[in-house]
Amino acid sequence: SLQVELPTERDLGVITLWPEVRKLFGHHYEVVCVASTITPTGIVIVASACKARDVENASIMIFEVQSGRCLQVLKGGHRSTVVSLSFSSDGQYLASAGRDRRLCLWRWRSVDQKDAAGDKAGGGDELFYLASAVDSAHKRIIWCVHFCPSDPSMLVSGARDG
Repeated sequence: SLQVELPTERDLGVITLWPEVRKLFGHHYEVVCVASTITPTGIVIVASACKARDVENASIMIFEVQSGRCLQVLKGGHRSTVVSLSFSSDGQYLASAGRDRRLCLWRWRSVDQKDAAGDKAGGGDELFYLASAVDSAHKRIIWCVHFCPSDPSMLVSGARDG
């Protein structure tokens, strides 16, 4: 008789499917979701969000993969835990959804936009800015958000409200 045994917690902590190359640090609580893309300037970045016990931690951290450096912390979009992230296939947009039932669209700030913004609020060295936010996009918690790989203008979201 063939009996399948589930791995123990110790085994899961020791065995991985691929070698660990780099760790990204900065969140105060456990990471809930991640997404990655290649920016329009050719930099590989990772966006991540952690469990938020307050508005301050309801943020998204943008990391450069090569150096492991945090490039930006996106704040002001959510009031609770961000549970899903998705980059558009062209790297121009980052969509975020969360327990606050809010759907946010963050836009890549081009070099021209950075020059025009200068030192004003929202300008300077920021990679992404909050382009749009929809409160109560669903009646229940939004559990997933995803851009269509073949059409970066199409965004879908899912929640328990159907």
